[in-house]
Amino acid sequence: MPYTAMTEEVEPTVIALFGDSITLGFHEVNHPFAGGLPGANGSTSFSFVPNLFLRNLLDGEPKRTSIVVNWGVGGSDSLSGVNRIASNLSSTKATHAGKKYFVLIMYGTNDLGVGIGTSTTAFNIGLMIDAANLVQFEPIVGTLTPRSDFSVIPYNSTISSTANSKSTFVVDHYNHFIDYQPGGWKALIDVETDFQENLIRLHPNDEGYMVIAQAWFDDRLAALIEEDFIPPPPITLPWLMLILDD
Repeated sequence: MPYTAMTEEVEPTVIALFGDSITLGFHEVNHPFAGGLPGANGSTSFSFVPNLFLRNLLDGEPKRTSIVVNWGVGGSDSLSGVNRIASNLSSTKATHAGKKYFVLIMYGTNDLGVGIGTSTTAFNIGLMIDAANLVQFEPIVGTLTPRSDFSVIPYNSTISSTANSKSTFVVDHYNHFIDYQPGGWKALIDVETDFQENLIRLHPNDEGYMVIAQAWFDDRLAALIEEDFIPPPPITLPWLMLILDD
C-alpha cells in the first residue's frame, strides 16, 4: 500500500460584517440592549444572529471552515464607515489568519437622519470599497433593507451604481425582502419604537436575518469559496512508491 502524507489543514475563510445596527444584529425582540449599543468590535462570538446564521451556512460542508467577525456599530452612518473600515479590517487580518478575506458592506440606512444624501452615501460606499481592496479584502456590497418611515430605493440606486462602477458585486437584500413569501418584507421586520416614540419597521427579526445571511451566501459567497468544498488530494511521495513497489 503506497504511503500517503497527511494533507495540510485548510485555512479558514475570514468574513467581516461591516455596517450599522442592522449588521450588528439589533432587533427589539431578542436584543437585551434594545435602545442602543455601540458595536460588536470585531467579535467572532457575538451572541446575535448575523454571525451565527452566516457561519452555519459557511460551515455547512466538510473540510470548509470560516471565521465571521462582526464590525457593526449601532446608529452609525456611512461617513463613520469610511473613517473606520481600514483599521477594522487591518485588525481582523492581524488577528485571524485566513485563506481568503471578504468584507460585507451594508451602510446607509442612517444617512438621511444625519443629513447625508444619496450621492454622498454612494461616494462613501466607493471609499469603503477602495479601502477594503487596499488591505486585500474582497468587498461585497449589500443594498439596504426596507423600512417603513422612508423609502431607501434612491439610496440603493446610487449605492448599486457606485459598486458596479468599481466592479464590486452587489447583493440585493432589498428585493429579497420585498419578494419574501409569505407576507412580504413586513414579515421580516417587526414593529418597534424609535427614539421619538414613533412606531416603525426598521431592524430585521430572526427570520429577516436568516434571509440576509442566505442572500450573502447564495448570491455571492458560495461561488467564491466553492473550491473549499473539495479537500486537497493526498500527497504521495514518488520515491517512496518506488521503494514499496520493489
